[in-house]
Amino acid sequence: MPHYFFMTRAGAAVSDGIDPVELPDDGTALAEAIRSLGEMAKDELPLGVREISVTVRTAQGKTIYDARLAISVTSRSD
Repeated sequence: MPHYFFMTRAGAAVSDGIDPVELPDDGTALAEAIRSLGEMAKDELPLGVREISVTVRTAQGKTIYDARLAISVTSRSD
């Protein structure tokens, strides 16, 4: 099975994705990236982080997906 590397970013915190993940194909890697965004959102958004992302690379170093989740908060005062 192919190996994929997942680099994550939550605000200023970056994980360089040095540990490979073995998955059956690119589509499964995308699904894992999206699942990871949901997990990160539960942990990071309540702490004030407004943008999180996951970049997926192949074992050959080619970036195949960039997934990003952002939240915008606007204060409305009367």
